[in-house]
Amino acid sequence: MRRTYLVDIGNSAIKWAGADTPQHTGVITYGDNVMLAEQVRDFYISEKPELIYACTVANSEKAQTIREVCNMTRIEFLGSQKAYEGRFRMENRYEDYSKLGPDRWYAALGAVAKHPARSLVIVQMGTAITVDSVRFVSPEEYAYLGGRIAPGPTMMFTSLRAGTARLKGEMGTWARTPLKTGDGIATGIADCIEGVIRGGLRSFDQENEPLLILTGGASHFFEDFYKKFFPKYVIEDNLVITGLSLRVKNERRNE
Repeated sequence: MRRTYLVDIGNSAIKWAGADTPQHTGVITYGDNVMLAEQVRDFYISEKPELIYACTVANSEKAQTIREVCNMTRIEFLGSQKAYEGRFRMENRYEDYSKLGPDRWYAALGAVAKHPARSLVIVQMGTAITVDSVRFVSPEEYAYLGGRIAPGPTMMFTSLRAGTARLKGEMGTWARTPLKTGDGIATGIADCIEGVIRGGLRSFDQENEPLLILTGGASHFFEDFYKKFFPKYVIEDNLVITGLSLRVKNERRNE
């Protein structure tokens, strides 16, 4: 069997896993394309992939770097689907499904696989924050309803520092009544994120209360804070890889 891998290319990190062992993931972090190329080369030498299924929301330079380094490997970039039909069916109700960020689609598939038989709000906290809704129709049927997009915490922080003359300190911690600039910034950013999450939760009525799922690199950083406001949420890592695995296994089965 070919050495097949799943790769999630983000704006600041890459996650990868073997297609048959999606629960065991590796992470590549990078600051620039030179560092990216070096670390992808290490992955390429150690894992020797023959086929890669990739999902990317990063700029085209990062995808091209991976193509160049893994030049002897077949790479297929998987976009969003009109519908997924496998272990369950999920309809994509985005206005133009081809323009939906594939990380959002595969994270939603992964979330349903891990938490079936209920509606979900999936919050990906990375460079950007996305808050997506999945409606439970029946144990075999779900509907992806789209969602909200906002700047991530790091983007908010760097934007403040770049666009203001005096907000140059480090980020502090959340406080009910912030008395220091750093705490004021941290509190403002956290409150913005809280607001966009509440907006996602309000997309459901009380009779169909969704499970709130947080994922992404920044989710653990805010874990203690959000427990105060969303005590029933869960954190799940590697939802995109899980969703990619569902599609790849389903298409292999149908070959």
